[in-house]
Amino acid sequence: LFREVVRGGAAHASRVAAGGRGEGTGVLVATGALTNVALLVSVYPEVLKHLHGIVIMGGAVGLGNTSPAAEFNIEIDPEAAAIVFATGLVTMVPLEVTHTALVTPSVCSRIEALASPLATLLLGLLLHFKEAYHRVFGLEDPPLHDPCAVAY
Repeated sequence: LFREVVRGGAAHASRVAAGGRGEGTGVLVATGALTNVALLVSVYPEVLKHLHGIVIMGGAVGLGNTSPAAEFNIEIDPEAAAIVFATGLVTMVPLEVTHTALVTPSVCSRIEALASPLATLLLGLLLHFKEAYHRVFGLEDPPLHDPCAVAY
């Protein structure tokens, strides 16, 4: 998509990303801080007409993960989050949702059974997150934050 922005501008890139399906059909998924999305819609507001929505993995309805009132992806750049939310196109996939999609031992076994290099890599990453989440948050099984936003 970056090459398309350089080659023909943001409006052209958004048409390419929407697969030629027309205005208001594209969906932008953000799984981290919203800095780049805010920059995109601020510098190239014409992109918005090509979007049906912006799905974000971020925020919390209750307690955050970096403080009682904040979730990391929003807290790291609250000004950008405000710009993105102001578009009116945001669907928020908060911690309360992502903490229901857990990597249980059953999930790990199914990934391991795939017996491929990619499965080995993914399992290693998931086990790393499992240990970190257990140590930091006391959770037995790590949540799959970003895939929840993509799946939406």
